[in-house]
Amino acid sequence: MFQKFPKYLNNIYLLGFSGVGKTTISKILSKKIKKKFYDIDNEIEKYINMKISKFIFKKGEKIFRILENKILKKIIIKKNIILSTGGGTLILNYNRNLLRNTGLNIYLELNFINNISRLNNNIINRPLIKNIFSNFSKLYILYKKRINIYKKIYHIKININYLNKNDILNYILFIFKIYFNL
Repeated sequence: MFQKFPKYLNNIYLLGFSGVGKTTISKILSKKIKKKFYDIDNEIEKYINMKISKFIFKKGEKIFRILENKILKKIIIKKNIILSTGGGTLILNYNRNLLRNTGLNIYLELNFINNISRLNNNIINRPLIKNIFSNFSKLYILYKKRINIYKKIYHIKININYLNKNDILNYILFIFKIYFNL
């Protein structure tokens, strides 16, 4: 559940597959502990002035990942923030190193079946998932690949399979109180 991390890191990054609730939890948590909230996808859309799905359709995933890295670097130089990462933000090794070395990484772990159930409710806004959603074997391969990446860089892992958003928040706040005296 815990991996070693320096207590001086004051940025918090939420990690996890698409649909686990990173943005929802990050928004509420930022208000509770008085940190500025950022969502990487929202910041990218502001920068490009269009939906990510449209950008990926026009330019491709490779160009999107380069842009995502550029925006990520701009966000993480700020202090005292909470960042909701994209489901694929950690694909680039450079991004993994940036997040691992500049903040506390909280991995929201959700099993494949529960994740698919959540994604089914909002698949339209997830362009890279939408293309393979009907092909469970491809989706499962993508899920496993990304899960293995999250497991390499988290500091705190929370299994959220049976937790609602209030349970998740209370769990995180409890950890912060014990470890950081927040």
